[in-house]
Amino acid sequence: MESSTIKRIIFISAILAAPYFLSGCPARLAQKANDQINASQTENIKVYNSKAELPANYHVRGHISTSSTTMIGMNLSQETIDVNLKVAAQKLGGNAVLVTHRGAETTKGLALYIPPQAQ
Repeated sequence: MESSTIKRIIFISAILAAPYFLSGCPARLAQKANDQINASQTENIKVYNSKAELPANYHVRGHISTSSTTMIGMNLSQETIDVNLKVAAQKLGGNAVLVTHRGAETTKGLALYIPPQAQ
């Protein structure tokens, strides 16, 4: 096969595949299903955006972070980011999240345990 024929095949394949990869449709559908499952499991976990909102008595379980974008660079909703942080906190035995940094690519926080009497 000639070099120009191979280049044409690659070019046409890229053109045909571009809408699939750029739309992120399969990724969004999978993410939406995960959000619904994770949201129901983490509805009792509270997200705090500043230390001033926290009760006086809490214990840090660990540092957590999540991506703020999809694999193709699309921004995730704040709700999706918070669900991801809640899931991470839950895995560490936390019942609350303190967001310490909301960035364009990554959101960071602390997984916290707040005793029931302190809530």
